[in-house]
Amino acid sequence: MTAMCDVAFLLLTFFMLTTKFKPDEAIKVEIPASVAETKLPDKDILMLQVDKEGRVFYGIDNQGVRQTLFNKIKERHPEIAFQPQNERAFMLMDAFGVPLEELPNLLNDPKNYPQKGLSLDTTKNELGELLLFGRQSNPAVRIAIKADGNADYDKVKEVMNILQKRNINKFNLITSTRQKPKP
Repeated sequence: MTAMCDVAFLLLTFFMLTTKFKPDEAIKVEIPASVAETKLPDKDILMLQVDKEGRVFYGIDNQGVRQTLFNKIKERHPEIAFQPQNERAFMLMDAFGVPLEELPNLLNDPKNYPQKGLSLDTTKNELGELLLFGRQSNPAVRIAIKADGNADYDKVKEVMNILQKRNINKFNLITSTRQKPKP
């Protein structure tokens, strides 16, 4: 009986120490309801979030993929002055919403730096470039748009247009589920 108690406490301790809790999201998004029932996978997600002010945030779920993404950004934009500790901060960041030239400032002070959203300017094409880097970093990634129910539809439409310009025609719109109306 003593050995069984030891095993039970060891298992309990193991599960308590290895459990990963879901981190807080970068922004609060109240998603609209829908009757769609397609489930989103638990991993390999590239999330584009649009809050009610119309700010767009970019996030990818795997730390290893975020490291590859960071290296692609550094390689493509040598004019951005990243510091050595920025890579670790980027790997730990769930999502970000600043233009690429402001990314080092956000990584140096993530708690206090204001995030005004990614630039949707088509001349800079930052979001399209980030989408390309995200897909190159993880070819199995699924793209999802999580927009606030009170967000300006034009911003969501701009995001969808950028996806289509990159020939990304398959993406998910995240909604909460509700019951189908009865006939």
